[in-house]
Amino acid sequence: MIKPRIGVSACLLGHEVRYDGDHRKNDWLLRVASEIVEFVPVCPEMAVGLGVPRPAVELTGTAGAIHATGVEDGSLDVTQALQRYAQQTAAISSDLSGYIFKGKSPSCGLNVRLNGEFLEPPVMGIFSRVIHERLPLLPIAEIESLKNDEQCASFILRVKKYQQSINGL
Repeated sequence: MIKPRIGVSACLLGHEVRYDGDHRKNDWLLRVASEIVEFVPVCPEMAVGLGVPRPAVELTGTAGAIHATGVEDGSLDVTQALQRYAQQTAAISSDLSGYIFKGKSPSCGLNVRLNGEFLEPPVMGIFSRVIHERLPLLPIAEIESLKNDEQCASFILRVKKYQQSINGL
C-alpha cells in the first residue's frame, strides 16, 4: 500500500521557518511517523512571502472577525494572504490524508489565543481553520495532542481510513 501523504507544519520537521528562525523538530514525527506516512511540509507564513526572521503575529479581533496582525506593529495584517493561501492549498490537497499542525500558531494552531486569551470554543489559526472548513472530514491534529502511543496510533488509523476512502478502497 502507498504511504498516506500528510501535510505537516514544516517547523515540526526541523525546518528553520519560525518567525525567530528556529524550528520545533519533533522526534516522533521523524523517527516513527516517517516510516508510516509521507510528509508534505507546509509553512503558511513562508508561503505568503514572510521571511525568516520575521515579525511575530498574533490573532486579534473578535470570534467573528479574526485577524493575524503583528505583535509589535498592529498595522501588519496577513489575514487575507493566509486565507488565500489556505484556500489554494485546500483546493490542491486532494491527495493528502491528514494534517499535523504546530499548536498555538496563529496560522496553524487548533487552539490559539485570541487577544492573548484561550477561548471556548477554541479559536483555530487562520490557515488551519480554512483547511478544516474546506476539508471537514480530513483528519487533523496538533502535534501537542499526540502525546502517547495510543493517541498517535489513533491519528494514524484515521489517516489510513481517510486515505482508503479517497482512493475508493
